[in-house]
Amino acid sequence: LALMPHPERAIELGQVARVSIMLTDPNGSHVRTLVSDELQAAGAHSIEWDGRTDGGELVASQGSYKVTVTAVEPATGVASTRLGTVLVYR
Repeated sequence: LALMPHPERAIELGQVARVSIMLTDPNGSHVRTLVSDELQAAGAHSIEWDGRTDGGELVASQGSYKVTVTAVEPATGVASTRLGTVLVYR
């Protein structure tokens, strides 16, 4: 599992995995779940975020939002987690 440093927030999976992707705000509060325990194929995947919360509202503040990507290998249950950031400014 690798987070790629591109604006579209790409991830690279070395093998099939169950993937979850969550965002937290600069204070550490949950903002949005982009992907929830979805089975995804090996390879590159792009992630899009429209700047909205789970409730559909635009995020209230500018700043650095944390992206947490967790991939679980289905056969073994071994989890791998990577952290990244996305900057919000207006």
